Amino acid sequence: YGGAGVFINRSLLTEREKVIYDNGLRTYSANQLASEKTPLRRNIDFHMPECKNLTYDTAKLPKAGIVIIFTDEMWSSLMRTVFSILDAGPEELISEIILVDDASQKDHLGQPLDDYIRIFNGKVKVVRLPERKGLIAARLVGFEHVTGEAVVYLDAHMEVNKGWLEPLLHRIKQDETVIAIPHIDVLDWDTFK
Repeated sequence: YGGAGVFINRSLLTEREKVIYDNGLRTYSANQLASEKTPLRRNIDFHMPECKNLTYDTAKLPKAGIVIIFTDEMWSSLMRTVFSILDAGPEELISEIILVDDASQKDHLGQPLDDYIRIFNGKVKVVRLPERKGLIAARLVGFEHVTGEAVVYLDAHMEVNKGWLEPLLHRIKQDETVIAIPHIDVLDWDTFK
C-alpha cells in the first residue's frame, strides 16, 4: 500500500508523457499521468478525529451492494475506487460491487475491463447499458442487481477509508428509512493527494 499524491512538472516530461498529460486534462479534467503513477492500492486516512475510535459490531450490520456508475472513466481512477472499497472493507459487509457502464465509448472500458475484473472472483460485476441513460436511471439499473440488504452509491473516481462503511450501515440498521451520507473529502485533480 502507500501511495502519496504525485506532483508532475510538465516542463520535465518526455513528449509522450506530455501527450498523456494534455489528453488527460482535456478528456477527464484530471491529471491522467499523475493518476497512472499513483498506486491502484494505497492506504489513505482522512478520518475526522472524533471518528477514529468508533467501533461497530459488524455481525449485526446489513450487507451492502455498492453501485458505481461510470461513462468513459479514467481506468486508473475507476480501479483505484474498486480497490479502495475492497481493501477498506470490511469484506463481509460487501455483497458485491456493481459497475454500471452508462454507454462508455472508451475501448479500455469494454473487454479489457471485463477481463480485468475476473481477479475479483465475482465480487465485482459490470452491467452495460446499450445507450446512455443518465445517472439516476443508471443507478436504478444498478439497484436491480444488488443482492445485499442495503445499497451504497459511490462515484467512479473516489477512494474510501478503512471504517467508511460501518457507520453508514449502522445508521441504516437503526432506521431503514434514512439516507445515510458519508463525510467526503476532496482528492486533488492534479496530484491525487
